[in-house]
Amino acid sequence: MTSMMATPSSFDPSSIATELPQHLAARMNIANDFRDRGITYWQKLVREGVPKDEARKIASAIAKFELFEKPPSQDQKQLISQFSAFVCRAQLWRSDLLI
Repeated sequence: MTSMMATPSSFDPSSIATELPQHLAARMNIANDFRDRGITYWQKLVREGVPKDEARKIASAIAKFELFEKPPSQDQKQLISQFSAFVCRAQLWRSDLLI
């Protein structure tokens, strides 16, 4: 009996994208974009001096705002205001962020 499982040497990860339905591939791309932006923004904020936990919340809010047009929660707005100088220095300020 022959196994139909792919062996590590015959597996081509690029084939996954062509096998996924288009809507699933698009969701995965958005999720990857969100993760990548969140990490990048968090690093920039921490580098500017924002504490790690607050930087994570602010980075997430800005990434959601950019990708999904989702306004920050009241708590996130308060953090963004509190650390606005750091957000600006990290070049992450968005003009409609606190509206």
